[in-house]
Amino acid sequence: VIDMHCGGTAAWRLEEARLVRRRGQATLAAHMALALVSELEQHQHQLPLQLAASGSGGVSSAGDGGGTLQLATAMSLAGAWCAEAQVDCGAYGGVMGLMGRAVDIAVQALDEKKGGSGAAAAVGSWESQAACKVLYRLASYADQRYREFVAVLQSPEHVKRMTVVAAKRREAESIRAKKDASSGQMKTYLEHQLRRVLTPVLADEEADATLRSAQSALRSTALANYGRCLCAGDRHDLAAIYRMCQMWLQPADGEDVSAAFTQATAAVPSYKWLPLVYQMASRLSTTTPPAGGGGAASDTFQRVLQSLLLRLAVDHPYHVIYQLFALRNGNLDRAGKAQPGVAADLAGFVQVVDTSKIKAAESLLQQLLVRGGRTAVIVKQAEKLLRMYIDLAALPPPQEDPAPPQPFPANLKRQVDGGAMDALPVVSALIPVDPTASYDGLPHLVSFDSTVSYAGGINKPKIIVANDSLGAKHKQLVKSGNDDLRQDAVMQQTFALINGLLARDAAASRRGLRVATYRVVPFSPTAGLLQWVEDTQPLNLYLLGKNYASGAHARYMPPGEWTWIQCYNHIKAATEAARKGGTDGGELLRAFEEVCRRFSPCLHHFLLEGFPSPPAWLAAQSSFTRSTAAASMAGYLLGLGDRHSGNILLHGATGEVVHIDLGIAFEQGRFLTTPELVPFRLTRDVVDGMGVNGVEGPFRRSCEETMRVLRSNAESLLTVLEVVLHDPLHKWSLTLAKARQKQPRDRGGRGQAQQQQQQQQEQQEQEDEESAALLGNADAARAVLRVKQKLEGRMDAGGLGRATATAAGTTATSHKGGIAAAGQGAAAGQAG
Repeated sequence: VIDMHCGGTAAWRLEEARLVRRRGQATLAAHMALALVSELEQHQHQLPLQLAASGSGGVSSAGDGGGTLQLATAMSLAGAWCAEAQVDCGAYGGVMGLMGRAVDIAVQALDEKKGGSGAAAAVGSWESQAACKVLYRLASYADQRYREFVAVLQSPEHVKRMTVVAAKRREAESIRAKKDASSGQMKTYLEHQLRRVLTPVLADEEADATLRSAQSALRSTALANYGRCLCAGDRHDLAAIYRMCQMWLQPADGEDVSAAFTQATAAVPSYKWLPLVYQMASRLSTTTPPAGGGGAASDTFQRVLQSLLLRLAVDHPYHVIYQLFALRNGNLDRAGKAQPGVAADLAGFVQVVDTSKIKAAESLLQQLLVRGGRTAVIVKQAEKLLRMYIDLAALPPPQEDPAPPQPFPANLKRQVDGGAMDALPVVSALIPVDPTASYDGLPHLVSFDSTVSYAGGINKPKIIVANDSLGAKHKQLVKSGNDDLRQDAVMQQTFALINGLLARDAAASRRGLRVATYRVVPFSPTAGLLQWVEDTQPLNLYLLGKNYASGAHARYMPPGEWTWIQCYNHIKAATEAARKGGTDGGELLRAFEEVCRRFSPCLHHFLLEGFPSPPAWLAAQSSFTRSTAAASMAGYLLGLGDRHSGNILLHGATGEVVHIDLGIAFEQGRFLTTPELVPFRLTRDVVDGMGVNGVEGPFRRSCEETMRVLRSNAESLLTVLEVVLHDPLHKWSLTLAKARQKQPRDRGGRGQAQQQQQQQQEQQEQEDEESAALLGNADAARAVLRVKQKLEGRMDAGGLGRATATAAGTTATSHKGGIAAAGQGAAAGQAG
């Protein structure tokens, strides 16, 4: 018999059951938990009725006032373990009944806590977190069962069965019509035939209806308890909001679940939805149903969606209005002019303009203006500022290369000077989310510096400096042209999610594992702004210099070695010879190995130059190695391509690496004219920066820890990617125009007939735009499947553990044959 007056007795018995389960004895652990629940219920009258904060982070003992939540926790765990071990708990109404009772007890205890000391006192307390866990456990179990029913209803067997049922139903209706037109023995015979046909049809239809009813009930239970979990605490915010939005935005059966979603989320604090603003805003429309279904119920979906976005925009304007303006500006061309037709020449190719999204976004912005007050002021100033940015982005750069700095256009600069933007922070500044939605005391935009400079590249993006009211300077990159920054913004969102998962893991957090991120703000399909990452330089700039002769390779080149130009020309000659002769790549491999012998890596000098003291050097090398590992695993998982040395920055203050230009993702690089064969960039220079250990040491361990965290959170990560990849604004297939942007060198030497054929292919691609949109879900599904395979260790063959997968990726990345096959530009860069 449990001694309820002996503090912690029930708590340690529950911990004992946990340990038994961890040893693999799931059935015994479930029975131990059920026995504890039974005893706690029998002695519940001895438990304190009021809750008092105990200060513990786990299950409170009965003696310190947490007995009610202790019972709820024990019930919830018992239900989950019974489901896992398939142990009968019929006395409690099954697993759902047991976990449902646990939720009722936890919610009642939390309500009493709030009633006794105020709601604010319970937020963040151990009571709220314990109740949050109980609620999440029921929601996730109901969600799991819901997905099992979805899998059954969508299985080929069930679809085939219902196809047969439909055919039999048509046959029955035909027999019924003949019966009604007959008499005598024929009518009797047809009645018998009708009963014979209808009996299995009715049974199958009833079974299908039962399945769909159970599926709907489970979905409602999951939504309701996810919502209550979000209200109770913040322990499972990420998983809950993404899964709720997935069920809402992509209903499995095409049914509109907006009513259930609205009811479940009415009391959820608005700030918890901010991570999904971009994906929700992309579903705005005035005519079309939501992605994945909705049909005739799309009006309800749009009302709920617009109401939620309006609430978010009022509470958190700096995190929402820029997405609305980007949608409203969906018909702007490269010159910043609106196109009246249904299509515009955007980014060098024809792109369909979704006027329904433009109208819906405009309607929301007008509603914000009508509300007046602070929100209206922010919207007016933001519209004026974004117009200035778009006009600036559209200005043609100087023809000189490199382009000299130019004066900031006076007519544009006047629009923001003199306090005209006193309600707006600098666009590229990171604004912390304020749960109270007050956003008081934020520094606002004051002015821009008087000159505009230009970065390198085909489009020569503009570099400007914004000044805020505290005197801080914010360097910004304003882009216009062939790059669609919306995909960069989505990739930054995904990196932020990965960073959140790494930060919550104790081992990964101790190592400081993270992927460097920066702010990306799209203004239109062809214009946007990126936060300039201060104190950084491209990897190729440090190694080669601006003229390919003044970088670290030239400064530290041992006597008798080749210059980079010599290496490039050597591999170029081998590449051309291989193309002309149609060889199998042996010449390329030999040329690459020759370059490796005559071109030594030198990136370790970056750390020696920038961090001369031993402690600073060691910290910078650790930061370089660990950030490379985290970025490599994240890039491998997301299929990030185009990782040449110009798209990797070195941070001069910390030593970490920063990846930019994320337009090729989800293995699109495999379908370039010259396919990208390596999973991430791990050249000799990158390895050289890691010191004497190379990849064997902190790098490998950091890779393993990063992959462990990602795999342990696979369900949350896949849920997020499901929502992100099914974004209707994005097409994850690689267009011809995009492929040529990334590998223009492959166009050399083509004949006129080939160019004409290419133009015909482009024209056909434009004509098939609507058909391609229908294939968007298939592209997204393929991308999610590949991520899932990587998380499960199933890449191209059998399953691999995280250590084996890391080793396989490292080997593939440094495989000389694959690097040599990449062509002269990539191979010459990889040699360093």
